[in-house]
Amino acid sequence: MDPGIQMHHVESGGDPLAQWNISVNAIDVLIRKLVQENAELKAKIEDQEFQNYTLTTALSTTRSSFREKESLAKSLEVKLEEIQREVTISNARSQAERNLVMTLIDGDGYIFDRELLTRGEDGGRDAAKILSNGVMKHLSKEANRPASPDLWTMIFLSKDKLEAVLSRSSTCTAEQFRLFIKGFSQAQSLFSFVEVGPSKEAADHKIKEHLSKFIGNPKIFRVILGVDHDNGYSSAISSAMTNDPDQRLVLLQAHPDIARDIAALNLPMFSIDTLFKVDKLTTQAPSPPTSVPTQVAIVAGSYAAVAGPPKSPPASVAVTIKKITYSPEKNTIGWTKGAIKRNPPPCNAHYLIGYCNSPDCKYGHNYELSHAELSQLALGAKQQPCHYANDNQTCWVENCIYGHECPRGRNCTYLSRKTCKFIGKGMHD
Repeated sequence: MDPGIQMHHVESGGDPLAQWNISVNAIDVLIRKLVQENAELKAKIEDQEFQNYTLTTALSTTRSSFREKESLAKSLEVKLEEIQREVTISNARSQAERNLVMTLIDGDGYIFDRELLTRGEDGGRDAAKILSNGVMKHLSKEANRPASPDLWTMIFLSKDKLEAVLSRSSTCTAEQFRLFIKGFSQAQSLFSFVEVGPSKEAADHKIKEHLSKFIGNPKIFRVILGVDHDNGYSSAISSAMTNDPDQRLVLLQAHPDIARDIAALNLPMFSIDTLFKVDKLTTQAPSPPTSVPTQVAIVAGSYAAVAGPPKSPPASVAVTIKKITYSPEKNTIGWTKGAIKRNPPPCNAHYLIGYCNSPDCKYGHNYELSHAELSQLALGAKQQPCHYANDNQTCWVENCIYGHECPRGRNCTYLSRKTCKFIGKGMHD
């Protein structure tokens, strides 16, 4: 019952003391209720104040953290700009340092144009200029090319061998070739011919070593290779491509037919017009005198052969050896092993090519061979495989004195035993 109602009931007919007690009790209950509600409200207020404090503190912390992060972001932005400037400067410096363009040419296979060679020193200077301009023209197509590239060109060759071949083929005289080399080497400070000696693999070895040593050099922008004629370079080039993530190798094409293994590498390539001779060299020699058979022209299967200087005015007589077509049935037609009774045996190079470049050659050079002996010598040379053909390379010598196919053909018994000297592809077809 509501205390107010209860008090009213007492007032209307009860004991005053009882009425007082009831009123006091009612007031006490009301006070207790108010105190409890006040305590609950106070607790809520304190909780709200704590939450407010917590949120205020968190907000303050967040604002402080935001200001710190904002300051850090600005600091990092400034630092990033500094780093970007440093990177730009470093890239520019690196690009400026990576300005070396190295050109490695196999001079035994890349023969300069006859018009340049015959002009001697002037031709050499012009050849250097044509090569330089050709390289620069190629580089101009590259977006990241250096502003001022340094061209470093080395042509590796066996000078004495090439000099003799050029002279015998009437391409140029030995003196013109020497002057050509001089003019070429003096035209540019980093252009040079490099003599490698008489070894047939010397130029290959030098070029492969230079390629291996320099392909990882950070100063190298491009390495240009003049080796399109020789499959023997393919392995070294493939290895260099693997070790060069920047793909800096370029092929300088000089011949219309690129060696198969080189073409398979799919290197970027370019060519330079009028710089190199694209056709094969053809060697010739004057006809022999009628009185003394010291000079004999051997055609259709060998170089012209010069055994010695003529002892009388040259006549029009020459010994011609018919071109021999070998077949399995006819074996080595016309050739008899040991037919030339000379000790030591005559030197093939001296008598059939006209020049022997081996200072320690163990074969004879002073014989006056008969026509029959020269014929046997030429046929005998064909029993030996051509080094280039045997290595599956293009032989650029017209009328090469050595064999490009096995004389025994498909029925070669040595082939089945894998002991035949003729190992090139197609040599037994």
